[in-house]
Amino acid sequence: MNGHAVRQKYKQALIVAIVGMLVLFLAAFLLIRPLAGKIDFARQEIAMIEGQFKEQEILHPAYQELVRQHEDMAAILADIDAGTATPFLIDADITLLPEAFRNALGKTGLTLETCVPDLASITQGESSFLLDIGFTGNFIQLPKWFDMLEMEQRVVDVRRMTIRQDGKKQYGMTLWVNMDR
Repeated sequence: MNGHAVRQKYKQALIVAIVGMLVLFLAAFLLIRPLAGKIDFARQEIAMIEGQFKEQEILHPAYQELVRQHEDMAAILADIDAGTATPFLIDADITLLPEAFRNALGKTGLTLETCVPDLASITQGESSFLLDIGFTGNFIQLPKWFDMLEMEQRVVDVRRMTIRQDGKKQYGMTLWVNMDR
């Protein structure tokens, strides 16, 4: 073999080695690139799970303290879910409402005509409801009535008031009543 043939073989071997290395780098790049994306995604999910775990570590003692303070809360929630809890407003309370408002209005010189609780606003576990009342009397007595409503802790809000003249003045009010107060 002469020197020229050796150089040719050397060049061919060098070219084959360079092309081989390029093919290996290309193959490695094509394989590693998608894996790198999956690794980043996996790292993000791990960080998210660790963050949730940290939140649980922070919230768990507070939740345990809340449960300890309200040990009967689980039973109350179970009753509500099962639908077996008794409503806070029983029939006896409903029958006492007109008499209570009749007495209160009588003290101010007004006369109770109607007293109707809005049953749709009474929800299980709640302690507030809407109450529609109708009454008649001299409008001069209305400030006394409003003062009584303000002093009465159970009447939280006057939602609506209507006045109508039909032979005598008739007043209507929708009150938001809270039985817990």
